[in-house]
Amino acid sequence: METIGRFFTLNWTIPIFSCHIRIIFTAKGKQEKWTAEYKKNDKQWAINNELITSSDTIEFGFENNQYFLGVAAPSCVYAFEINELQKILSAGMGTRFKQIYRSIKRQLGMSTGTAAHYKNLLKTTSCFVQQKGVDIYGRRITLWKTDPQQIENFRAIRAGVQNILVKFVNRKEHVKVFYTSKKSSVQLGREKKEKQKKKQKEEQSEQKSKKKRQKRTKIEKSRAKKELF
Repeated sequence: METIGRFFTLNWTIPIFSCHIRIIFTAKGKQEKWTAEYKKNDKQWAINNELITSSDTIEFGFENNQYFLGVAAPSCVYAFEINELQKILSAGMGTRFKQIYRSIKRQLGMSTGTAAHYKNLLKTTSCFVQQKGVDIYGRRITLWKTDPQQIENFRAIRAGVQNILVKFVNRKEHVKVFYTSKKSSVQLGREKKEKQKKKQKEEQSEQKSKKKRQKRTKIEKSRAKKELF
C-alpha cells in the first residue's frame, strides 16, 4: 500500500496510510489529542484544522519525548490504478499480465503507463495475488487475481481514520496503531437526533400503552363492581 507519510521518533517509525489521522498521547492523569486531515479542496494537510504546507514536519512533545509527523499529498492516481486493475481482474479466476496491460491500454489510451509500472504495482500491493499455472500446451504461466479482503481493507484504510496511541505506563512507552471509520460531525449530529427522536417515540408509545392498560383495568374493576350488585 502507498505510504503518504510517517510518524516517528529517533527509535521507531510508523508509516501513514490514511488521509485522516488521530494521534493520542496518554500518561497518568493527562491526555493530549491531535488530528491531521488532508483537505482535498485546499490540497493541503491540516493539523487541528490549521492548514500546513506538505513539506512541513510537525513536532510534538510529550513526557520529555519528541515525536514527529511528516506527510505528503496522497496520490489520487494510485487509488485510481488500483480500482482499474480490480475491475479488470474481478471478471475471471486469473488473468495473464499481457491481457491485463492490453485492457489498460484500451481504457486509458495515450495516458497508459509502462508495462513495468503496472507489473510493479501488481507485485507491491497486497490487493492482488500472483498464481503459477500451466496453459493447455503445458507451459508455465503467471496469473493475477484480486484479493477481495485486501481490496476492502485498502478502501477502508484510505477512507477511515488511522489512530496512533502513545501511552506511558510507569514511564514506559507503549505504541498502538488501529483504524476506525470516519464520520463527520454532521453525520454524528444526525445520528444523535435520530436516536433522540426514536427514544421520544418509544417513550410516547409506552405512555399511551400505559394509559390504555390503566383505562382497561378501570373498566374491568367497574364491571366487576356492577356484577357484585
